[in-house]
Amino acid sequence: MDSFPCFVVIGVAAFIIVMILRGAGERERNKQKAHAEYQQALNALRANPLDPNLKQHTLMLGRAYSNLTRDSKGVTVYDEMAIMNDINAATASAYMQAQQHAPVAYHPPQSSITSTLASVPTIAERLRKLDDLKAQGLVSDDEYTARRTRILDEV
Repeated sequence: MDSFPCFVVIGVAAFIIVMILRGAGERERNKQKAHAEYQQALNALRANPLDPNLKQHTLMLGRAYSNLTRDSKGVTVYDEMAIMNDINAATASAYMQAQQHAPVAYHPPQSSITSTLASVPTIAERLRKLDDLKAQGLVSDDEYTARRTRILDEV
């Protein structure tokens, strides 16, 4: 009967060791599965970088994977930064393309030259004014013809 408790202790110890090893193996499989799902989500995000739902899903999977690598102690700030770096890298090409194709608005600086140019009458305005002056008798026919020729030569 003295050997019976020894066998029980050995049996219980063996059972505990098997359960620990089984748990460790299952944990490793879960971690590998989570990593694969996270990588798949990143690849999907590379293909469709502007999908906000996919981005959120990828973030969730990254947190789950990160949590498994930290012995379930939660996701740290460093993990969050690493996940966001992964997501930003996956979506960077879309943002680069969007910036390359975005129209760039040009707003010239206001200067005395542009304000002076804005006050210069157009050729049509100058011809109308010359016509008005002739109609009022303020310029002679010869003067009218000479000025009209000068204005039209500027075209």
